[in-house]
Amino acid sequence: MSVLKSKLFSKYIFLLLGFVFIISTSADMSDKDTNAKLKAIFIYNFTKYIEWPATSKSGNFKIGILGDYSSLKEELTKMASVKKVGLQTIEVVSYNSVNDVKDAQIIFITESKNNSIGGVLGKIAGKSTLVLCDTESMAKKGAGISFFTAENKQKFALNTANVTKYNLKLSSTLTKLAAVVH
Repeated sequence: MSVLKSKLFSKYIFLLLGFVFIISTSADMSDKDTNAKLKAIFIYNFTKYIEWPATSKSGNFKIGILGDYSSLKEELTKMASVKKVGLQTIEVVSYNSVNDVKDAQIIFITESKNNSIGGVLGKIAGKSTLVLCDTESMAKKGAGISFFTAENKQKFALNTANVTKYNLKLSSTLTKLAAVVH
């Protein structure tokens, strides 16, 4: 009888430990912003399908984030530690307000700062900067690319006119992958 109790007790402990592991793994996964990781990958891949003019190819390749999106900054910073854009080191900077916005090849405007797009566009006039937003409708309001979710998938809208007016050249591959808006 004691052997049977011992086996049942072992199974009970094993199941209990498995249950604790599943709960702790689920809690850990919910703390991670998977959309931030996907957006960071998209942003890096955009650099492969958009060509900046020669004047933008010296110094660091700057990616600015207007607003608070610490998980995206963290993911981009991790990526910057192992990847480059051409020969350029990637530098990730944060901006709290439009007044802080400086030269950058890419500026990501968080959803909470959507109302700042006009100010950002004014600051980058005449510069070769790709403006990204976290809301689909912003591609119609001046952003070059806007992220959105459809059918539980991260997607992006592309406004070719808003990209090319900043002296950036688009690859036809990128336009095929995007939801093109005007």
